[in-house]
Amino acid sequence: MTKTKHWIDALIVVPVITGALACSITSGTTDSDSATDSNGTDSESSTGADGDGVTIYEIQQGMVPVDSIVQVNNVVVTTPVQADESAVFVQEMAGGEFSGIYLYMYDEVIMGLDLAPGDVINLKGEYTEFYDFSEITVKNPGDIEIVSSGAPPAPAVVSAADVATGGAKAEAYESVLVAVDNVTVSNGDAGFGQFEVDSTLLVTDFFFKMNGPKFQNGASIDRITGAMMYGFNEFKLAPRSVDDIEGGSVSTTDTATATDTATDTATDTDTGGDTVTIYDLQQDKVSWNTPVEVVDVVVTTGLTYKGDVFFVEEMAGGEYSGIAVYVKDPTGLSVVPGDIVTLTGVYDEFYDNSQIELADTSGIEITGSGTVPLPELVNSGDIATGGPKAEAYEGVLVEIEDVEVTNPDLMNGEFEVTGGLRLDDLFFTNMDWPTVAMGDTFSSVIGVIDYSFDNHKLAPRSANDLTN
Repeated sequence: MTKTKHWIDALIVVPVITGALACSITSGTTDSDSATDSNGTDSESSTGADGDGVTIYEIQQGMVPVDSIVQVNNVVVTTPVQADESAVFVQEMAGGEFSGIYLYMYDEVIMGLDLAPGDVINLKGEYTEFYDFSEITVKNPGDIEIVSSGAPPAPAVVSAADVATGGAKAEAYESVLVAVDNVTVSNGDAGFGQFEVDSTLLVTDFFFKMNGPKFQNGASIDRITGAMMYGFNEFKLAPRSVDDIEGGSVSTTDTATATDTATDTATDTDTGGDTVTIYDLQQDKVSWNTPVEVVDVVVTTGLTYKGDVFFVEEMAGGEYSGIAVYVKDPTGLSVVPGDIVTLTGVYDEFYDNSQIELADTSGIEITGSGTVPLPELVNSGDIATGGPKAEAYEGVLVEIEDVEVTNPDLMNGEFEVTGGLRLDDLFFTNMDWPTVAMGDTFSSVIGVIDYSFDNHKLAPRSANDLTN
């Protein structure tokens, strides 16, 4: 998760940062001081060979190699921690263009760490580009130190058009805390909990997760403050709370108009829908956002590591027989492989990944218990991204045999095997997922085919699905 999206048309004057505001870097591969501790965790030196420090400004302007281990000192936290995404935003205290970056933290880092906006921290992690979104991944407990606490910085006031996708300042303000003033809602429901202002800038529910305020087209807003994000080829503004959306004519979540997809899903789930098969859904015989009922299908997996998705399959199996089930409110969710279930929800495509969306567990009726279908034996190259059978086996339990690791680290818990097939840790915690090396072999791998970030991936359900 290469910095390919930079566009800088003029010389940017960046503040010179010295002393406490400096940070330092190692490549993680060539530094003679680097080491691995007895537990196998990353313990590279955080001082470059020449002793010079680098800053977030330098990271965001492409002056630091991707996959470098960086030590960043005295940067300020600008947002709350988004616990579901294990993420928080930080920026240099001097602020301005190229001053902010996104931190992704392993679960074991977050545990016991209480970060809040205004905290000044030192941190060590790996600088990466996650689908062209700059981030620092913090892997080890103790690699974030709270130095002091105070008020978060004031946002930089910018034009919505300048920081929107394609805007002149979009790249410069990535991950920086900004504010846009006197904007008009041009699309109250831009999909996935987002709305659009001034026909240019998307506002995302990253910190709300479908529970933020709703707006009618034409509503005016005095100010929106938030961190600038980049995902799915779009720049987006992420307010930190409802308080970041100030003044104007706001239509709240209680309003019946301009509802988002999640609200529609809850309504449709209550009213039921047409009885269809997974084969119908996966072969495009049902329109998106259609209320559906899928009867007596078998659960093939446990819950993913986030606890809100599982997979089901038609008992007859075969091509187009499987699909993901997403539960918006998973409170009390408990299904196990072999459960026979009837699902009442909405069929949707989440970034081209087919799924049945349920508002909560009331959309699941367990009607019996059976046997999980045997996995379909397939060729790894056929189900890899672009493979002739990748779409047909999306959501289906499959098995590949006699494969070799061809890339041990594709980032974010993925590695590649023979045929260009990615294996993903969708059902694993970071500590449970196996560490592999180039040339390692597996006699068998079983899992479901998932689609995310433009790639088909095989997701084993547990360590028992990997035989080496």
